[in-house]
Amino acid sequence: MGFVAGSPRVGSGAGPRRSSICGLVKEVQGSTPYTLCSSGYNVDVALLLIHPIGVGLSRRYWRKFLGDYDGATSTVDVYAPDLIGCGENKKAKGRISLDMICDDLETFIEEEIKKPVILLSEGALAGATIELAARLEGRGLRGVILSTPPAIQFFSIGVNKAIATASWTFFSSPLGVLLFYYVRRREFLKNFTEKNLFTGKADEDWLDDLEGDAKDIRGRWAVFSFLASEWRKDFRPKMAQIESPTLMILGDQIKIISNSTFQDSVEKRFDNYGEALPWK
Repeated sequence: MGFVAGSPRVGSGAGPRRSSICGLVKEVQGSTPYTLCSSGYNVDVALLLIHPIGVGLSRRYWRKFLGDYDGATSTVDVYAPDLIGCGENKKAKGRISLDMICDDLETFIEEEIKKPVILLSEGALAGATIELAARLEGRGLRGVILSTPPAIQFFSIGVNKAIATASWTFFSSPLGVLLFYYVRRREFLKNFTEKNLFTGKADEDWLDDLEGDAKDIRGRWAVFSFLASEWRKDFRPKMAQIESPTLMILGDQIKIISNSTFQDSVEKRFDNYGEALPWK
């Protein structure tokens, strides 16, 4: 397992940048809408980008990343799908489970990518990435990249089922709809971004993307499923199954969106993940 620490730069947001160094960028509709960035060559490996969950977040989160991607010299094609319940992927209504996300991505790999993959996720979607990696180990997984995963206690400390049930009851009620209307306001999105995500000011293109996607109220199901701890469980047994090369990236100015119970240092987070993953 490799570790990298540095100053974070959120790979999100700005409007389309069809960089000339990426030979081919196209938007593909279908059961799971996605963006493909390819050099146009016949390559053997794909990089699958797994975006975070949040109000207005979708595959557009990766726009800057794709704009800077050097497809001309790369040996991988890059796929950025909308996760189920996000962006244009509105197949699900109501509670969205971790298995639903992984099932959708697994089908996407089998039916669209059709080649070995490297998984790259951002933030708390590390859990879904670990789950998916364990499924794919030994049958097409070439590597895993965890960018700013949460403290391992976020997964390993048990969820209070009574609180989780009460949370979902609230989120799925008319009050939950009102809450979503409130948090999708541009002012709220700007303040949240600058406090918890960016090291500087939130740019207008980023806010336009968030605000535009959040207009579809169906996007609340993925957000509320996440907030109700639907995807939290102890992933350490799954981590132990991942034999493929694993890279973990943390910024030395990392911002943590979680209860103080789960806060730790960069060094401690490296150590905890290193103990859970079978690396030497």
